[in-house]
Amino acid sequence: MKAVLISVAMVFASVLAGLTATEIYLRSTGTAPLSQSYPAGICPTIWCGGGFREYAEETGWYTAAGVWPKESEQRPMTVLAQGRRAIEDKPARKSGAPGILILGGSISQGIGVRDSEHYGAVLQRVLPNTDVTVLATEGYGTSQVLGTLERIARKGPAIQEKVVVYGFIGHHLERNSGTYLWNKPLSDMLGMIVDLPHAELDNGNLVQVPLRTNAFFSTGLMGELALSAVLKDWWMRQTMTPRADDAEEITQRLLLRLDEAARQRGSKLVVAILDDYLFDPQLGMVRTPALADRMMAYMRDNGIDYVDLRLDWRRTQLGLVLKNGGHPNEKTHLIWGHELGGALVERHLGGLPATGLTVRHANFGADCADYTPPNDLPNLYHWGNATSYVARQCAGRSVCDLYVDIGPDALSDPVNSCAKDIQVEYFCGPVGTARRLISNGDSFRKTYQLSCPPDN
Repeated sequence: MKAVLISVAMVFASVLAGLTATEIYLRSTGTAPLSQSYPAGICPTIWCGGGFREYAEETGWYTAAGVWPKESEQRPMTVLAQGRRAIEDKPARKSGAPGILILGGSISQGIGVRDSEHYGAVLQRVLPNTDVTVLATEGYGTSQVLGTLERIARKGPAIQEKVVVYGFIGHHLERNSGTYLWNKPLSDMLGMIVDLPHAELDNGNLVQVPLRTNAFFSTGLMGELALSAVLKDWWMRQTMTPRADDAEEITQRLLLRLDEAARQRGSKLVVAILDDYLFDPQLGMVRTPALADRMMAYMRDNGIDYVDLRLDWRRTQLGLVLKNGGHPNEKTHLIWGHELGGALVERHLGGLPATGLTVRHANFGADCADYTPPNDLPNLYHWGNATSYVARQCAGRSVCDLYVDIGPDALSDPVNSCAKDIQVEYFCGPVGTARRLISNGDSFRKTYQLSCPPDN
């Protein structure tokens, strides 16, 4: 018996010595105890009393009312009550005007662009006889979009939107499944485990999980050890990393649930596919077109309406992305607003009163898309590259003389040494029937007329 006690004591002493050595090493390399990372104590919510965000039971948070200089260029973002993004010069709602509700994350919210520039504001100008509301919130995925519908229903009578638009991006897969890489930044900032709202598969059933926090590694004697930070990260990796395997199935099933929730409100869901980027730990954000193809195939098979609005807006040479933060700028939002407006008119909003031309999309140099310029110059053609230029000249007019030019206030030359055509698709009214202009060959410094007959 004495020999057993001696053996146990030696094992205990060895473990204690190992832990002490580990603690000394971690402190010497700059690892701080979690109690020092968050010395004010653990907040009952992750936002600690407001500021830029307000706590919400269904979604974890929403953007607080105020004017927020957020992201690059410090462009002000005005947020109204309950997280609604302001639309500059929005007209008063007309009786019987069909409502359009936009949901999604920071890109749909329009972080980094002004109140007149986000695609919800553009959509309101494109379709002035509708009533557009933007309830997108930075950091949201599909699960929280579902929660937004629940929140606004709880706060008051449901607005009978004709269309609910969900702005989908590839990164929503990580948010929807609550992966380690998605939860790590905020957990590290607050010094405790933060499990953001997401969904999980439990014996084949989809379960939506609310915001959770765990301060076990941050408090008491554990929180005073540098080892606490290592154990917190280890625990998060073990419990959260495997979730990524279910991300695509979870997202698909959330889309089904979102479609059903929209139908219950008497609305039609339209998924606006804004990009197809996924996060790679080594490479950063990487395009995955196959992902978008699979998601679109799933939606087609299950009767979910969608519109493909993808642009390669992260290529900074196209001028379609902000310098910091990775959010698209006003040029991309302008293209999205017009393209989405055209799609909604074509499918769901036919018969709106006449308002002149509605530019759906325009392309300069589409015939040169596969051309290789000389002298190793890049081919910068991309779909929709002339939408903003044509819309500035023609939107809202009954007759428009479109002049095709290259310069600082006109079009950029996407493909050197190639004769570039111009293609425009637009609506009159809008009434749901697309009209098209396609030039015959080189369009540079030529004038083309877009028109809407008087009966439109």
